[in-house]
Amino acid sequence: MEGRTWSILSAEIRAMGDGLNPDLIQKTRDMYGPFQAPATDDVAVVRDERYGPHQRHHLDVYRPAGAAGACPVLIFVHGGGFVGGDQGMNENIGRFFAKNGMVAVLPTYRLAPDHVWPSGAEDMALVLDWVRNHIRRFGGRPEQVFLSGHSAGAAHVATYLFFNQFHPADGDGLTGAVLISGTAYDTSYLGPIEWAYYGRDESRYPDRSVMNRLESRRVPLYIVYAELDPPKLRRQSAGLFAGLCREGCPSDVFIRTLADHNHLSEICQIDTARDSLGPDLLAFFRSIAERSRQGA
Repeated sequence: MEGRTWSILSAEIRAMGDGLNPDLIQKTRDMYGPFQAPATDDVAVVRDERYGPHQRHHLDVYRPAGAAGACPVLIFVHGGGFVGGDQGMNENIGRFFAKNGMVAVLPTYRLAPDHVWPSGAEDMALVLDWVRNHIRRFGGRPEQVFLSGHSAGAAHVATYLFFNQFHPADGDGLTGAVLISGTAYDTSYLGPIEWAYYGRDESRYPDRSVMNRLESRRVPLYIVYAELDPPKLRRQSAGLFAGLCREGCPSDVFIRTLADHNHLSEICQIDTARDSLGPDLLAFFRSIAERSRQGA
């Protein structure tokens, strides 16, 4: 019966196609919600920690209850088309990584149109500064921090990664990064969703494009997108990977297409019985940590 249930779910996701609209977003969340693991006592959650002066500068911390020793840290940044969303949309992600030995930090950030480029990258810098100074009291290891984002959150993460002016003097503070179905890596083809944040002045786009900063990458990177992402988002992810390969075929840059998933189901599946992304990201983080320990 369980196999049939998952088969039906996969068929329904595929039937919705590769669009992106509020109805698809809500329907996908509603479909996956019952399959996500419930809250348990082995994960402790601290909510609404302040990391900056704005009212949206707050974050939630998920940590393994009773963990012995300091744990690696994952910062996961939500999407929302640059104009909406908050960290509460991704509780399944916080729980999953905490249950698997990491401290998960889920921040929110300032929104367009009141806050435009580069406010997202500035907020990423503030979050990382907070992690550097406070994560030990939550059982986290500030020397081993991974940064990941989904959709608009991935755009903010990518800007932070590739634009060195947002980094402190001693570096970006990261061990590795993951970009999931991000937008606007290449600003040469922005549309209405991005205009609220990047503006309509096309003369400014080249200076805001990650594609023009590829040589600035310093950490291992995993690029993920869904088979049923909108075509423009698939093109953004594939184009970023191709651009990085043109920089010299790096052995620490990876890409994966998630079959049978759309823009929301790819992250809604995390911490379900058929999670094909969460364990893969854990393996990526652990391989980087092991390489770091070996001095590679």
